[in-house]
Amino acid sequence: MANYTLVPVDGNQIRDHFGDAVFDKLVPYQPHLFDNIMWGSDLGTKAIIGGNVQLSDGSMYYVENPTEYGFIVKKQYRENPDETDPVLRAWGDYHADGALFTASDHVLQDWFISTFNSLDNHKMYYQGKSLFTSDAFKPKWRLRAFNCRRSKQFVGKITLYKCHKDVDENRETAMRPARAIKLMFPELDHNTLNEVTDKYLQKFVSRELKLHVSQDPKDFALAYSGEQSVSENMQTTYARKHMAHSCMRYPFDHLPQHPAEAYASGDFKIIYVLDQEGLVCSRCVVAVHECTPNPGPIYGVTEQAIDLIDAHLKTMGACSVGDSDWSGAKLLRIPYPDGDGFVAPYLDISPQSLHDDGTHLTVDNYGEIDASCYSGVLGGHQYTCYCCEEGLSEDQYYYSEYTEEYYCESCYYEEHIYCDYAGEDVHRDHTTTVYIMGNSGHRYNDMVATSVIEYGDEFIYCESDGEYWKSDDVTYIESEDIWCDPITLEADYFECDWTNEWYTNGDMCRTEDGEKVCKQALDDHDEDWSYNEADGCYYINKEEL
Repeated sequence: MANYTLVPVDGNQIRDHFGDAVFDKLVPYQPHLFDNIMWGSDLGTKAIIGGNVQLSDGSMYYVENPTEYGFIVKKQYRENPDETDPVLRAWGDYHADGALFTASDHVLQDWFISTFNSLDNHKMYYQGKSLFTSDAFKPKWRLRAFNCRRSKQFVGKITLYKCHKDVDENRETAMRPARAIKLMFPELDHNTLNEVTDKYLQKFVSRELKLHVSQDPKDFALAYSGEQSVSENMQTTYARKHMAHSCMRYPFDHLPQHPAEAYASGDFKIIYVLDQEGLVCSRCVVAVHECTPNPGPIYGVTEQAIDLIDAHLKTMGACSVGDSDWSGAKLLRIPYPDGDGFVAPYLDISPQSLHDDGTHLTVDNYGEIDASCYSGVLGGHQYTCYCCEEGLSEDQYYYSEYTEEYYCESCYYEEHIYCDYAGEDVHRDHTTTVYIMGNSGHRYNDMVATSVIEYGDEFIYCESDGEYWKSDDVTYIESEDIWCDPITLEADYFECDWTNEWYTNGDMCRTEDGEKVCKQALDDHDEDWSYNEADGCYYINKEEL
């Protein structure tokens, strides 16, 4: 919620325009209640043309055009205790200044309401009550207050005002969809949030998808290890899996061929989908050694891309994944040059065993080669830990895509950490130390993937201490054009009560009414100020008043 005060700063103008009777009942440089404000238009923008100011005797006096006759109008922000919606209460008074904000993206805001209405009833319940029937949930007003809209600068992101003060300062923030939706609708549980986010991406982040079918070994390798398109949160099943969870998605550069190339025997086809930039969106291996095609699970990064392959499988007359049987299908026999084994992939479909007939590897229930391993080499090859040189079997080693080396479990986790932001293990040489301000007011550090720093917006480099901080914890210092960490901010900076900007403590001037003002703001006024060394405050000369 916002209210307004009037601060008398120019005694001469106030006295000349409103008279001594009014001026004598004002306290210079002290905020006075300003109510019943009249609004007008100034070059297309709203402007205050008058209102009632409270004088020192408690009476109210109407002043017209106060900013032209010696006053400064200051806006104060506070929560509206009468607001039943907790999100709107924290955001600020969305009815301020006499009108609701005008939605700049009606399409998006109407889509949110329609999407909420289409969700299963149980997904829109919070603490046992329907959100839509609760006074604590006003989705239309939230959308209008935040004024969410599709970002024009950052494709896929949502731009909004995080609070009422941001509106007045025209400070917009572009967020990733999931983060923006969570900010506006914190009641949504994790699964529902993912569902709404996916629907947003499918609706507004369009992709041009093209389906390909091939039996060429290089296309098998491309579909498996090619650079992936932007990922969405998906509802996964046994038959529909997220590509990021595939154990065979790596390039396997240490091997003479990608293991997936073993499928190129003629008994299999690879169906894959690329976007307009040539990035992989989905893939599926299909055994075609029998009349009825037998598909494996579809891996993808979007529901749309998976649906495209699913539709093509239906046109082929393929059976369901649950009924697939690859028995008898042959893979290329590719001997591993540095050991006893064969370059071959993990099999998604049972039986997960292969028989070596001397010319091919055949899928066989009783095959001597275990094809449930994802090392890329099947058939008993032994590995050596890169650090401690311990011998490792196929089900014991850990492979690092950063070093392209094999590790035992202990050595692997000495050199790697799990990054929550990247959602994967990261080698310590590819991490960056970041700092986060805890709820207790103390900072703590964490290690995150360097890629998160380079390509994400969760952390910002602060010139004030030369460290990376959580973006929610830092403050932009406009006067120095730097980002500042919260500890340095508290120790070395202050917020000017007149400009609402941050400045160094060395630039602070204290006025007789206790306000903290930057020196430039003090100098920009016409009043003659005197500095009192006894109390360290600036006083306006009485002759000026």
